[in-house]
Amino acid sequence: MHHYSIHITWSEDDQSFIAAVPELVGCTATGSTHEEALAAIHPAIDAWIESARAARHPIPEPEGGAHTIKKGRGGRRQERIEKRRRKREESRHQRRESD
Repeated sequence: MHHYSIHITWSEDDQSFIAAVPELVGCTATGSTHEEALAAIHPAIDAWIESARAARHPIPEPEGGAHTIKKGRGGRRQERIEKRRRKREESRHQRRESD
């Protein structure tokens, strides 16, 4: 388990959640949900550290010491919007099938 902070934000451009580790420059992962982005960042952290070790680059220490997950601006709101959108789509699909 890593102790790096993870910031998750919604990207309008990509229409996905982006998880980033501020201490590890360029270490990011995406997912269609907050949970997918969070699950994808852990292998990305492992790969980042492995690559840094192979290149004999220094590996930054975690800033906070404790594992923290921050939802970026609008992250929770966007999750609610996505959940409502999915419900509407399911309703439409069910109505189409019943017609």
